[in-house]
Amino acid sequence: MLVIGIGCGLLTALCQAVTYLLSRRYIAAQRRPLQLWVASQLWMSLMALPLLLLWREPTAGWMRTALPLGGALVAYLTAQAFFYKTVRLVPASRVAPLMGIKILFLAGLVLALNLETINAWQWAGIAMAVLAAVAVQRAAQPVPLAGLLGVVATTMAFAVSDVSITDLLRCMDPDKSFSSTMFAMAIIYVLGLGPALVMLPKAGLTKADVMAALPYAIMWLASMVVLFAAINWAGVVLAIILQGLRGPFSILLGYGVAKRGHAHLENPIDRAGLVRQLMAAALMVGATALYVWGRSAT
Repeated sequence: MLVIGIGCGLLTALCQAVTYLLSRRYIAAQRRPLQLWVASQLWMSLMALPLLLLWREPTAGWMRTALPLGGALVAYLTAQAFFYKTVRLVPASRVAPLMGIKILFLAGLVLALNLETINAWQWAGIAMAVLAAVAVQRAAQPVPLAGLLGVVATTMAFAVSDVSITDLLRCMDPDKSFSSTMFAMAIIYVLGLGPALVMLPKAGLTKADVMAALPYAIMWLASMVVLFAAINWAGVVLAIILQGLRGPFSILLGYGVAKRGHAHLENPIDRAGLVRQLMAAALMVGATALYVWGRSAT
């Protein structure tokens, strides 16, 4: 099962790299971030519905489960909204490697909420993440300030979501069985239908807008399924490290897209620039690996 888990972790990274490119393509077609936010959530809510057949009563009870469930839902929707605004300004291949700075905000939440201590290995990972962010910024054309602020907001929201999901899975089933994690994931996305319907009139979606969001929705939900599978079969440490490969994957995909002449999606770069970006992204993967490994060593 470990080999399958590793495969799922690699698929997670690849799927998420593709979603970043798809979100950029959607918005580059003169559509608004709000339209992608609403349309994709409508699709994902419908696709997650069958997983509710895995219905189970949370071990901790619904009252205790409500807070992390609400936190995960709100933080996830907020992160997606900020991300869509960010890729409108910056190519996905530049945003993806910077997503690794999420460990800075995870560490801050862990300390603020007194969930655990931060050891020397984790502090080293945090320091490496800062260096990696600087390296990513200097490896190619710098990301503008608005783009950097968008990445910060996105990663902060995803950090809150990660902490909430961790607590949610614990409430659902302390043993974190695969069926319970799938049900937890499904209920987050199904409940997301409510905010999407509230914002639907403001989004002004046409049938073409909704259909154009389908590839993104399929790929994002697939990435979540294989991520949970990777966590279940390979362990959370290895799964998160493998997920960090979305940065290098996104750079390679961006390079290929630009070579095919899609300059409206990705900025063309030469081979030397590609190598610099991959090295910077690899440094961010290393920072994530060090932080997560240090967390498991406590």
